Amino acid sequence: DTLVLDQFLSDCGYDTTLLHTLLPELRQIVVWRDPRDLYSIATRLNVQWMAHDNVSDFIEWMRVSYHGFDPHATTYLPVEFERLVSSYDTEVSRIEHYLSLDHTHHTKPRHSFDPEVSRRGVAEWRHSPMPQSHFEAIQRAMPQLCYDSQKDT
Repeated sequence: DTLVLDQFLSDCGYDTTLLHTLLPELRQIVVWRDPRDLYSIATRLNVQWMAHDNVSDFIEWMRVSYHGFDPHATTYLPVEFERLVSSYDTEVSRIEHYLSLDHTHHTKPRHSFDPEVSRRGVAEWRHSPMPQSHFEAIQRAMPQLCYDSQKDT
């Protein structure tokens, strides 16, 4: 009675009104990551599908990609990747509650997503050889998407 899909209808942006008209029982979870880390990773790995040749192009790409996204939305569940890493059990409980599941449905905790492994990638941008001014520009352009570790203390 449950179907789980990854990136199903992702091209529809964040127009949940339309999606819920088509699929009234739909529950969406949107996991986002600090754009400063995305920029650092895309540049380091030369990720071809992400704009990363310069910080201005990256910021514009992020604005287009996240147009309509609200990190405080109530029509879908926004999950901050960094918070999932730092507060795994709390975030898993929040996800289970949103999906109306209990913990018995989570049969392989930390199997496919291990926060201890992912922790190494949090705030990667702080150690990047790229100019910190790039990351400051990203922070100014989209502060609502940037992770603030103080929120978890």
